[in-house]
Amino acid sequence: MKTRKIVFFGVAALLIALCSSCREGKGIMKYYDSNSYVVMFSRPAVISVKPITVDGFALGLRIYSDKVAWTCNATQTGLGGQFDKLCLKYGDTGLPHQIYTNFEIGLWVPDGPRANADSYASISVTCSKDWDANHLSGTSLADVIWFNGWSFYPYIHSRYTLPAPRTNIFKKLDQVTPQEMMMLGEGEFEVEICKLLFEQAPAVPGVYPITVTLTTDEGEVSSLSWDFTFK
Repeated sequence: MKTRKIVFFGVAALLIALCSSCREGKGIMKYYDSNSYVVMFSRPAVISVKPITVDGFALGLRIYSDKVAWTCNATQTGLGGQFDKLCLKYGDTGLPHQIYTNFEIGLWVPDGPRANADSYASISVTCSKDWDANHLSGTSLADVIWFNGWSFYPYIHSRYTLPAPRTNIFKKLDQVTPQEMMMLGEGEFEVEICKLLFEQAPAVPGVYPITVTLTTDEGEVSSLSWDFTFK
C-alpha cells in the first residue's frame, strides 16, 4: 500500500508540474498577450470553388481559400507587423486577453478565431450561356443568387458588444455591401469566403459555365470558372 501511495502522489505531482508549465508557456502550449479578438488572418494563396449539390441538383458554389497566415505571434515566423496592420485596418485592437497556441506543423499556431485578411469591394457572377430571357449570356446573375457568409467585422465594429462574435450575411448578392464582405470566414486549414446559392435553375436544363469574379478593396481581381449541370 505504501508503494502505491508513493506512485500515485508521484504521478499527481508530475501532472501538476505539466499543467503549470503549460500555463507558463514552457510545455506543449504557449500563452501570448493579445489585444485583438481574431488571432489569425488568412490571405488566399489559391481561391477555389466547390460545387454544392443536393441529390444531383446544382445548388451553388462554395468559395474558399488555402491560407497564407499571419498570426498574433507572427514575430517567430518573420511575418510580424502584417498582423498588426490588419488589426488596425479593421479596428480589432481593444480586447486585451491571453491566447494560447498549439505546436503544429513546426510552428506555434494560435487557437482562436481565424478571418480572411482580404475585404471585397464586389463579387460578380456571370454565365457564358443564356440563363433565361432576363439573363442573357454575359449578364450579371447577382439578382438570382443568394450570398451566404459569416463576418467578424460587425462584432469588432461594435467594440465587442454584440452577443455573438460572428454575423451571418444572407441576402441577394446584388444587395450585399462592401462592409458586409469584410473579415469573412473561419476555418482550420482553409477559410471559407462565402457560399453563393442559386435562387432558381436556368430556363433550360443543361451545362452552364459560371464565372465568379472577386475584387478586393485594394483592386486585386480573382476569377473562378465552373461548369454546372442543371437537370
